[in-house]
This record gives sequence, C-alpha cells and structure tokens, in this order.
Amino acid sequence: MRRFLLIVAAFVALVLVMWLFVGPRHSPGRAIAVASETTNLIIDKFGDFPSPDGIWHVSISEVDGTCKIGRRQSVKGQPIPGTSGLLGLTVEGLKTISKDNWRARRGWFVFVENQSRIWCYDGADFLWLIQIDADGSSGSYGPHLFPCPIPPPVDLRLSDSVRKSIGHAEP
Repeated sequence: MRRFLLIVAAFVALVLVMWLFVGPRHSPGRAIAVASETTNLIIDKFGDFPSPDGIWHVSISEVDGTCKIGRRQSVKGQPIPGTSGLLGLTVEGLKTISKDNWRARRGWFVFVENQSRIWCYDGADFLWLIQIDADGSSGSYGPHLFPCPIPPPVDLRLSDSVRKSIGHAEP
C-alpha cells in the first residue's frame, strides 16, 4: 500500500510540474477566447490545416495527393486509466483516418460540415464521408452510398456523374 501511495504522489507531482511548465500561457485575470464550433469550412489547397476550433486536422499532400483526417477527441472529467479515479483529469487524443485509394485531382476539396462529419471529394469520382464522434466512435462512407443527405456546399461542387451515382442508405 505504501508503494502505491508513493507512486500516486510521484504521478501527481509529475502532473503538477508538467502543468507549470507546459500549462496555460496566459496572465491571471485575462480572458481566453474559445473558438466556436467549425462548420461549413472548405479546404481546397494542399498542406496541413487545423480547423479554427481545433477539433479537425486536415492534411493533403502536394507530393502524392493523399488525404489524412484527424479528429481531436476527449472525455472530459474521466480519470486517466491507472489513476483509480483520483485526479479526474481529461483524457484526450487525435484519431486519424485515411483512404488508400483517395488522391487529390483537379477540383478536389475537403468540407468540414460540423464537429462530427467531414466530406472529402477527390475531384473525379470518389466522395468520402468520415464521421468521428467525440467519444471515438466512427464511420467511413463512400464513394456512392451515404447515411445522410449530401450538404449543399458539397453537392454543388460535385461532377454530374458523381452526383447521379450517389444513393442514401435506408434509415
């Protein structure tokens, strides 16, 4: 029991030291602006792009046209595994997903619909929906069958042949 308490005390001390050195970088009494939820964001340039709210991270390679989508997820107030619930800290991570056969071609874009859905169109014939919720549950849909309607900003940018090929799953 004594060894367990020493380990817990060392862990708490480590967390406090880390917080002091890499914690918040603002002055006491100063308000921190919190970004509102990102919606209707279109990305159509190569590079790495975090969404303004920090939830999504989109990476489109100019070298090979690949697309990597990351979504920050956290379970606020849940104890870090192994702490027996002593600290009640936030568990946070970045879930990343990519599609082997998706390559950016002329007319490609990525559309951040909201905190759970992001649409990727390769510019030719592949429309891809990634749905990742804050709890980590996820789904990947496409190129022709989707569980929800295509948002107008996505639909307007699709080729006629892709638009005609799209169906919707029955609820």
